[in-house]
Amino acid sequence: MEKLLPVTYFFVTFTIPEELYFLCRSNQKLFYKIIFEAAAEALTTLLSDPKWAGGKSGFVGVLHTWTRQLLYHPHPHFIVPGGAFDVERNQWNKAQHKFLVPVLALSDIFKAKFKELLEKRNPQIFEQIPESIWKEKEFVTHSKPVGKGDKALQYLSNYVYRISISNNRIIKYENGKVTFKYKPSGSNHYKYQTVTTIEFMRRFLQHVLPGGFHKIRYYGFLSAGGKKTLEKVQEYFGIKKDKSILPQKSELIKRERKICPKCKSKMIPFASILRKPRVPPVSILTYLSHP
Repeated sequence: MEKLLPVTYFFVTFTIPEELYFLCRSNQKLFYKIIFEAAAEALTTLLSDPKWAGGKSGFVGVLHTWTRQLLYHPHPHFIVPGGAFDVERNQWNKAQHKFLVPVLALSDIFKAKFKELLEKRNPQIFEQIPESIWKEKEFVTHSKPVGKGDKALQYLSNYVYRISISNNRIIKYENGKVTFKYKPSGSNHYKYQTVTTIEFMRRFLQHVLPGGFHKIRYYGFLSAGGKKTLEKVQEYFGIKKDKSILPQKSELIKRERKICPKCKSKMIPFASILRKPRVPPVSILTYLSHP
């Protein structure tokens, strides 16, 4: 929120054809990384073009893999400011398109980048994809203005640490079946769906991300390497950071370790509870071989 600029923001979504879902689900780390890179390169390419913005942009993306019914649907969402910063002229260029950039051109570049990266990273998987996918199927993109961007960020933040379904949506479990509720897109009324336990587990587990994978990523002047450009952008808009409202690190440590956050009294160490050693992992094959 602190890095938001006083400009109109856009909510941009990238999708891949359903025909690629099976390969994507079976090779998640590879495909998710390529989806992110292809989408970011497509946005950067058009925003750097003087015809549309002509400068360096900075945006954040979050990966989303499920539908309201827990079906598999991998797609990243991006929050993008409506313009780009011309470093040489030290000025902000407003986007020259009502949807930030032309989405048809964005889709074509996204598809081309995706195809190029996949062929380069894993030729064997690339050869499994029929040529008709690249010729006939669309890599659909969608862009819409979202005002100041704060509400869109709040919407995306729900996916950062949240799993695909919360406990309050699970209505009941009986006779080997699970019933859960969901709201269809565009509706405020709940519907209910009942599936077998195995099907529910399948839908849920396919959204568990690969170990160490970062589902939120920063690009352009919002990336780790773009801090100097971000400072120039903030200076251009007259944005000043108020460091006085942020507690010092020493104060945080003192409060957390010695002062009770509720009654503000000094806490006295009573006892230490050490974590027990972790049980060594045992392969399921061990149990299958010893009935």
